[in-house]
Amino acid sequence: MIAPESLLRMHPLDALRAQIGERLKAPLQASYLKIDPPKTVSGVKTSVQVSIDKSKAPIDLWDRVGTFHFEYDRIDLTAFTSGLNKTVRSSLPVTPQALLSKLFYLYGIPIIDSDLVDARYTTLGSADVIAADESYRWVGDTQLTIAMLGIEILGLIMVNTFTFSFTADWRSADVKNRITTHLNLGNSASLPTAVVASMFTLGTPVVNGPESAGNNTKIKLTFNGSPYEGSVDVVYGRRSFPDTFRWPVKITNPVIDTSALAPTLSTKLGCLITSGDLKAEPIPAVSVGQKVSFPVHFKETSLAYVGSILIEYTRTA
Repeated sequence: MIAPESLLRMHPLDALRAQIGERLKAPLQASYLKIDPPKTVSGVKTSVQVSIDKSKAPIDLWDRVGTFHFEYDRIDLTAFTSGLNKTVRSSLPVTPQALLSKLFYLYGIPIIDSDLVDARYTTLGSADVIAADESYRWVGDTQLTIAMLGIEILGLIMVNTFTFSFTADWRSADVKNRITTHLNLGNSASLPTAVVASMFTLGTPVVNGPESAGNNTKIKLTFNGSPYEGSVDVVYGRRSFPDTFRWPVKITNPVIDTSALAPTLSTKLGCLITSGDLKAEPIPAVSVGQKVSFPVHFKETSLAYVGSILIEYTRTA
């Protein structure tokens, strides 16, 4: 008896001939037979009428007149696909035959045009795939979800290390746009479609080397499938201020916590630092006239800045 998984990998009509062939006696062979379209007996139970095909059978078998009926079970699409991930990524428009072929590709199960009721899907989302009455293998239906066909981004990025200029408008809110611009400039020959910022999300930046280095940060870009999918790491430099540990930033105005120093630090350092870039830590308590030095730390999640700034605080009131 032929294993079910072997039958599934055959063309549907060849699989049916193989099943019929197990019932035949030599010299009759399944390849000599004409098989009429299937008819439902009940549920998945199916019957086909079989007769000698004189165009394929040897002449000495032409006297085998008459027909017989062969009964077998077709496969219910609903039950068969119930345990599968039925989201299929595809370009549009797409046919049900193409969708089911994509779903079954890893399992080597062929789909032919006569298996399914013809349709043409032109939008993403739910798609009903219905077995045709004349299908030799399938009955019933299944509901698939058509998702955007993504282009794998990883193999398209040839340049992923970028050097940014720390101008006066350098800020965390603009880092994503700068990465986008440099991705397109550095990979213009390999990207079929220009990247825009809405195509991906940024992960959490991680330290990639010394703070003073121009490539001190690595960040993962995860694409959403429109049209790129997958993820890629990008290396760039966050700005740091190691010189402040020789020449501290001097302040006199009292503040609630270190995150409230953002406007003052922006002015003194010539950049755009926000409270979202800084850790909110308490200011050391000192008396009027006293001076104290302490570090202000950037958050690990800051896209534009890394490390710490040394502050020299003199309380004047």
